Amino acid sequence: MPSSAEPSNTGPRSVGPSAIGLSTYSFFWQWHETAPRPLSLAEIVAKTASWDVDLLQLCDYPALDRYDAAQAADLAAIGGDLGVAYELGTRGLDTAHLLHYLELAGRLDVTLVRSMVKSEEIADAPELLAKVVPAYEDAGVTLALETYEQIPTRTLVDLVTETIARLREGGLSAIVVEQNLHVAVSLADRVAIMTKGEIAYRATTEEFRGARAVAQSLLGVS
Repeated sequence: MPSSAEPSNTGPRSVGPSAIGLSTYSFFWQWHETAPRPLSLAEIVAKTASWDVDLLQLCDYPALDRYDAAQAADLAAIGGDLGVAYELGTRGLDTAHLLHYLELAGRLDVTLVRSMVKSEEIADAPELLAKVVPAYEDAGVTLALETYEQIPTRTLVDLVTETIARLREGGLSAIVVEQNLHVAVSLADRVAIMTKGEIAYRATTEEFRGARAVAQSLLGVS
């Protein structure tokens, strides 16, 4: 059960590559307008801290779509005082929308923005993503795409693959860490295979395609 101990004012703790936290979606029926007394976002942050949880993803919270610099500064101060770090989550690939969330990320010291591709955006998704990914890359913010029931995972993988191809054509370099061999080889100029945390093989894509013995011994495929 969550602890009811008071949080300490130590500021947000560093969030590593993997962390357990809460989401505003966890409090959905408490902040929704149908609640007898909807929680404010500040109260949600305070509840998160009171349970000794130091990461809160602010996602599917419509008010963030309209947050200005002053509101973001207030929210950043609340998280700092209570020791809660943030991530951001939203929906859709509209360019202005994702750039707004990138601006919020900068003001909230956020390094991960999660979004999802709407079904009506599938055809234009690679173009839309290619417009914003360079800005996210420059800012050091990861743009993550959620898998969910409206779009098959295979479709999402294809969209990401096409986006990376477009970005490479535009001169952006990319390191793709991928277990799907077909996807990796279709995108890469060079291939590196890691075993037990160390690079066991590296070559150009063409050299790798001709090295069936390497693929068999290191990857178990022919």
